[in-house]
Amino acid sequence: MSRGRMVRYLLLPVLAGLAVTILVAFYVRVPAGEAGKEPRVPVVVATRPVPAQTPLQADMLAVRQVPADVVGRGAVGRIEEAVGKVTKVPLAEGEFVLTSKLARGDGSDGLAYRLPEGTRALTIAADPVLAVGGFVQPGDRVDVLIGLPGGKPGVEQPEARILVENVLVLAVQQDTAAEGEPAGDGLTHLTLAVAPAHAAAIVLAEQEGRLRLLLRPAGDGRPAGAVTARLADLVR
Repeated sequence: MSRGRMVRYLLLPVLAGLAVTILVAFYVRVPAGEAGKEPRVPVVVATRPVPAQTPLQADMLAVRQVPADVVGRGAVGRIEEAVGKVTKVPLAEGEFVLTSKLARGDGSDGLAYRLPEGTRALTIAADPVLAVGGFVQPGDRVDVLIGLPGGKPGVEQPEARILVENVLVLAVQQDTAAEGEPAGDGLTHLTLAVAPAHAAAIVLAEQEGRLRLLLRPAGDGRPAGAVTARLADLVR
């Protein structure tokens, strides 16, 4: 074997090892994405189909590392940021959880997202007297008072009592007619957040008696207790 060929055989392993060393050093020192590897970011995804208007729970979610260039704007990166939020649209299994798909909780997404848990929205029609002269506003709290005429089973004499207390007013709509249109009925429509049992009681009370609203002072959540006034008490 000639001297030149022998030198080449001896140098080949050395050069190969040097090349490997350079490549390893390059991939170690160069940030991810610059060495042919796309950067990845954490994204929360649904682990199963989730219907719309569903509060998200931790077992419905998982975090996946995905290429940054496929992540949409507003993607949620941590499970804690999504837990408790309510979905506005259905989520498919594996779908990214985006803030645009979750209710903001400020009421801008609709009345259904403003209801306190365990309550229902109930609208009643109120004349100016019932509606405290028109001073009731959304966000106020009221007590619902019922006046019964008497002469019915369980109510022999006329009486008035607090039926439901500390009720949140969700919306107030005044029935006014536009110029040139027939006059409205002059009623104010108030939408209240009440428990289902209280909603049934208010509907029945509208049929059997007369309702009045008592406007509560701001921040006053103290219970009124059992308050009942009977005609017999007034004439003593």
